[in-house]
Amino acid sequence: VVVAREGLQATPRHELVLFNMLNGFVGAFVLVRLSTHGIRAGWWPFGNVRLAGKHIHHFVPGFLLAFACGGAAFLTTNESLERALAVPFGAGVGLVFDEAALLLDLRDVYWTREGLLSVQLSLGAAAIMGGTILALRILRRGEREAEAQEEIPPPAPFPGAAFAIA
Repeated sequence: VVVAREGLQATPRHELVLFNMLNGFVGAFVLVRLSTHGIRAGWWPFGNVRLAGKHIHHFVPGFLLAFACGGAAFLTTNESLERALAVPFGAGVGLVFDEAALLLDLRDVYWTREGLLSVQLSLGAAAIMGGTILALRILRRGEREAEAQEEIPPPAPFPGAAFAIA
């Protein structure tokens, strides 16, 4: 627990936001796949969501969640809130990606062969996010090593200073 806490505190903001987004994305994807399977099999405690007699697919709350959290993250200057918003933002994107085949085909193909496109896109997006996190870690270590060997200049004293016109 101590190691995890220290690691989280030492992780740069952009890496932690991406990590939180990945966790929300994968968590929502797994939960919604489990719940839809359970609904079909009859053992899930909740059924399909209906509004005015129409089935509400989970991409609808996914869009709402992603837009709300993404918009709030853009508007805030609070880094702690930004990190926290990354989880529900990732979950919203995960809900949308899980129904990507439906959105592309405009037919409910969730449990068909065509519906595998949603799974493939979701796994691909998760792999890209995970790969990006690893690449950022590698680049950060490389940056520290290059600075220590004076191959690159040290970081600017404040954000944006590297782009200041002299």
